[in-house]
Amino acid sequence: MGTVLSTSAATMDATRRKRIRAFVSTFKVARIVPQTHGCPVVEENAEGEASPVKRGTDSRLLPTDVLRAILSWLHPGAVMRLRRTCSALNELLLSRSFAAQNLARFATRKTWYEQDSYRLDDLDRVWFALPSAYQEVYAEYIGVLVEIQWTWEYALTRLIPQPHLPRAIGRLGLLTHLNISHSRITGCIPDELANLQNLQVLRLWGNALTGPIPSGIGGLKKLTSLELGKNQLTGDIPPSLGDLERLTELHLGSNELSGSIPELGNLKRLTRLELSSNALTGPLPPSLGNLRCLTHINIENNSLTGTLPATLSGLVSLWSLNLKFNQLSGPIPPELGLLPNLGKLSLKGNALSGAIPGALGQCATLTELDLSENALAGSLPVELCNAGNLRVLNVRGNCLVGRVPREYEEMRSLRRLKMGGNKGLRGPVPKGLRKAVKLKERFVLGVRRGLPSGRE
Repeated sequence: MGTVLSTSAATMDATRRKRIRAFVSTFKVARIVPQTHGCPVVEENAEGEASPVKRGTDSRLLPTDVLRAILSWLHPGAVMRLRRTCSALNELLLSRSFAAQNLARFATRKTWYEQDSYRLDDLDRVWFALPSAYQEVYAEYIGVLVEIQWTWEYALTRLIPQPHLPRAIGRLGLLTHLNISHSRITGCIPDELANLQNLQVLRLWGNALTGPIPSGIGGLKKLTSLELGKNQLTGDIPPSLGDLERLTELHLGSNELSGSIPELGNLKRLTRLELSSNALTGPLPPSLGNLRCLTHINIENNSLTGTLPATLSGLVSLWSLNLKFNQLSGPIPPELGLLPNLGKLSLKGNALSGAIPGALGQCATLTELDLSENALAGSLPVELCNAGNLRVLNVRGNCLVGRVPREYEEMRSLRRLKMGGNKGLRGPVPKGLRKAVKLKERFVLGVRRGLPSGRE
């Protein structure tokens, strides 16, 4: 060996590092065909540089067990960089036996006192990019976890360009809460999630997930919250989600889901339904009226067709109904006036026709009513003045006719009134209403344009 060793510690450390690099570079240069009893060693020249070992020199082969032991001391994130060195080394690094030996050096098994994880550690981050053998072995180390809350982990993408959800996550059978939101996770949702039979909360909100929603999620009978919004999911909403009888929250908004809304009438405990900003088509299922615990429905910005089902009157807990920017047609069911807790009703940007039902004035809790940009006809119903808490009334862009009722002077809580764009609507606004609203802060009177003048 021509390497001259210095007596100083710094020179000795540098020499060791140089020899390790030479050892690794041998795999890059030699391209040795794997043999059953070993892998190549390093031979240095007079300058201390590695020279490739010739094929077939068995006396110079390093036993595989020895090589495995040496490489097992490298961090899993570092050892994976050697996979492209040669096929023999790649085969070794992908084996389950090496994964177990390597992780034994660096991983620590979670105990029953560490059942919650709120922050990704070093190995957790690497887990997202490791081969399947590593993922399966590492799952055994964290198998006692009951709750995972790995949110806003933007540092993950700085270490891993396109992190995917590990399939081995389905081996964490004790999990009840899985929250990996706003972490820029890509790829598909693994089917193995269906193995988490104890799961109660699944939140993968705000990532870059693609592909369909696995139908197997419908078999998670203990699930109470499913939040997959703000991703790039495609395909139909699995009908099996209608079997999640314990579900209270269903958030699938801001994806690229298509097809019709499946039957959800068995979700008796559902309180929030969020399907906005997708490409959903077809009618609203009449069975939605069976969900008496439902408080919020948001299906705006889709392509729903058909009429509003009168069965929606069965939603006795409903506070907010948002169906704007769809293609719904037909009349507004007067039965909506029977909703005792309705606070916000937005039907903007559809093709609804007929008259505005005066029964909406029976909603004592109604604060916002937006019926703009439809094809509603007839006159403004006098009965709306009975909605004593109404703060926003927007009926612009319809086909309304007649005058603004004088009774609207009694709407003391009104803050915003928009009636422009109705060519048949005549004014002026009653003086009493003008006088009343001038006392209200930030009042917007949207009738300055598009409302012809006339005699009172």
